[in-house]
Amino acid sequence: GSIVRAVSNGGEVYTWNGAWVLEQDTGADDLYGVDIFNSTLGFAVGGSAKIWRWNGSFWTQANDSGNFNFRSVAIFNSTLGFAVGDGGVIYRWNGTVWYLNQDMGSNNIYSVVIQSGTLAFAAGASGKIYLWNGATWVETTDTGNNIHYDAAFVNSSKAFTASSGGRIYEWNGGS
Repeated sequence: GSIVRAVSNGGEVYTWNGAWVLEQDTGADDLYGVDIFNSTLGFAVGGSAKIWRWNGSFWTQANDSGNFNFRSVAIFNSTLGFAVGDGGVIYRWNGTVWYLNQDMGSNNIYSVVIQSGTLAFAAGASGKIYLWNGATWVETTDTGNNIHYDAAFVNSSKAFTASSGGRIYEWNGGS
């Protein structure tokens, strides 16, 4: 079956088994994002730049990068994942460790989604949407002062962002 998790303030992680059940209280700062690759690999991100790793049995702290908030995490496979957050940071999972992959400047990034090893989006404040091309992150869209809170892929040629002011932006496979 599917593995469904949710995170909350105070570092709590919940799992769904027909009802939401507290799986673990990490005792950490607030958690803002979670993504699960399989039954033994998942990550949760949140306050104080902490990343928590699911190993199939419990959550352990995998990374502590300083004094900002991670806002979103996406895992594509066991060797590729991204975590994004305040101050425009994009961290990358390489199968062993998390490391700063790219700093996009001072604008907060609120969402990251991965479609393939060569296609991902990160979106956030000041209208910025960034595209991962398999080698680097590049700014692909600037919608002005809109804040992009979430992004989702339909397939490799269609994606959407949910943004401030009730706006929804569509990407149709172009740059």
